[in-house]
Amino acid sequence: MWFALIAIITIIWLYLKHNYNYWKNQGVDTPKYYYFVGNLLEQVLFKKNGGVILQEYYKAFEGYNYFGLYNAMQPVIVIRNPDVINDILVKDFASFADNDFDIDEQTDPIFGRAPFILKGQRWKHVRAQSTPSFTSGKIKLMMPHVKETCIKLLEYLKERENIPIELDILNKRINAENVASCAFGLDGGSFIQEKAQFVEFANEPMQTTPMNGLKNLILLMCPSLSRVIKLSFYKKETVEYLHSIVEQTMKYRVENNIERNDFLDEMKRLRLKINDDKLFSFYDILGHAGAFLLDGVVTSSTTASYALYELAKHPDIQEKLREEIHQVLNNNMEELTYEKMQEMEYLDCVLNETMRQHPPLMFMTKRVTKPYTLGAMRDDNTGPRVELEVGTPVKISLLGLHMDEKYFPEPEKFDPDRFKPENKCKIPKNSFLPFGAGPRVCLGMRFALLQTKMTLITILYHYKLTLSAKTQEPLKIHPVSFINTAVGGYWVEFSKL
Repeated sequence: MWFALIAIITIIWLYLKHNYNYWKNQGVDTPKYYYFVGNLLEQVLFKKNGGVILQEYYKAFEGYNYFGLYNAMQPVIVIRNPDVINDILVKDFASFADNDFDIDEQTDPIFGRAPFILKGQRWKHVRAQSTPSFTSGKIKLMMPHVKETCIKLLEYLKERENIPIELDILNKRINAENVASCAFGLDGGSFIQEKAQFVEFANEPMQTTPMNGLKNLILLMCPSLSRVIKLSFYKKETVEYLHSIVEQTMKYRVENNIERNDFLDEMKRLRLKINDDKLFSFYDILGHAGAFLLDGVVTSSTTASYALYELAKHPDIQEKLREEIHQVLNNNMEELTYEKMQEMEYLDCVLNETMRQHPPLMFMTKRVTKPYTLGAMRDDNTGPRVELEVGTPVKISLLGLHMDEKYFPEPEKFDPDRFKPENKCKIPKNSFLPFGAGPRVCLGMRFALLQTKMTLITILYHYKLTLSAKTQEPLKIHPVSFINTAVGGYWVEFSKL
């Protein structure tokens, strides 16, 4: 019996030693790791966010083009050099075509069909289906619906002037109403009900709960395990809710010959055009809708919240942006059009600087789809050339890149001027990647910018923002959140101008 036990322990120890020698055998440097949890001990203990941990490793390997990590027991390569990042995301995209996530379509019919998750030819097919829904022309048609939300927002704020408001909750209301209207043609009731159903379902996967924290761990540390244990990103109730509203809305529109020029109309036309459930089924529409819901509500809310927080914290920047808004609109909000919004150069600068310091997704994760050889490990052209095997995860720390003083002097300083045209051209390519790059660049980028800009324009035109003492500074990123979310939230007071 003792012999058998010793033999088992020895086999396990030899396996672990072999596994954790993966990068050492190839000459790739790694930070200190621990058996079973690899380099993510603090994340497993819910002490620190995985995006923050990756940024810390990024800093520690200054002068490297790449270095190795272990996600639990899985070897991961982390890319630091923007030129190498360009090769991975753009030039040699075919060798890194998939994102490193595994969600089964049968277990999670919404998130499992989202373009962000899909792989290979299936992804190419779905991407082609989605693209026409997010052209500039299509987004422009959604602007009247977003304007209606802004009117509701002003009515909501009337009753809450000069009292602290938590920005993340506010922006989720705003964006849930935008998505309800622009995607599904519905009134989400986001400003009427304290806990509006549409807001709750949209935010459910990203709530900072222990269960969601555990799901995030599995997705980040052992993506392949999520398929084995049939992990579902969305709860069954959320799937049923989205299924119901999409089905009922599409049926009603078909029966009553209603055209609204929104996202669901585009999906309806696409399904009629393809006319083949094997190529484009109702559940494929749900996948697109779920991605729209998640991106449109959660990630956009993060950017808007951080932008309003920074404007409240920097009154001079707030006033400069307000002056631009009034100047472009000739002191008349009725003149706000899609074209006028594009003229607001400083607004773009503020949003870019917000996404630089506070990227909603703090890192990108790819997967090697064809064998690939990386160049020298260090940027002085020393170190090994590494052969990446198919299936190897690849991570890019957006937080690391965006806060690197090599690319952004005084990175802790909130300075929108660094994104002025005369300065922006000096920023190295692929050192600023809020929406990614290459063939898998974020498809919902234009809609995200539309609703975020409309929110900022509407609020700054009517209100002065003051940071509340309820905000816990310095901000700390929540340890269990998948999205860049601050502990304690962002509290701001709105004073009528």
